[in-house]
Amino acid sequence: MSVGQRIVGGFEVETQLEAGSEHLLLLFAETQLIFARVAKIGRESMAASNLFGRLARGLKRGKRAGSLLERVVSMSPAEILALDEGNFAVGFENVVGLRLSRGDYDRAEMVLVTRDMKVTMSASLNAVRGVRETIVEALGDKVSFDL
Repeated sequence: MSVGQRIVGGFEVETQLEAGSEHLLLLFAETQLIFARVAKIGRESMAASNLFGRLARGLKRGKRAGSLLERVVSMSPAEILALDEGNFAVGFENVVGLRLSRGDYDRAEMVLVTRDMKVTMSASLNAVRGVRETIVEALGDKVSFDL
């Protein structure tokens, strides 16, 4: 990771596991995607409606004093990765493709394919639309939208 890396956008995603589901933040740094466990970044300290309301608008570099989003945006990718051993990064060069399509209700369904894995996720449709430009800038022709 080069000096000066920063988070430029992101949103909360939900991925299905064998024993339920897990909520993660999918963050876009300048050269990588970062998957961060929400609980380890302070989710338990915020009311769910407050958190989801902010995440539904997507993650921008705006100032929101004391908010989860401000704390994450103000951190470097290395600091976010160090918060939890389950947090991980995927370099843009390892992304084969990201497909985003409209799901049920106001959800976006996403399939991320990398050299090492395939992950199916869902997120707020508004959140995805809010950072669409960031996604395209990061992944270029590796991303397809059917929203």
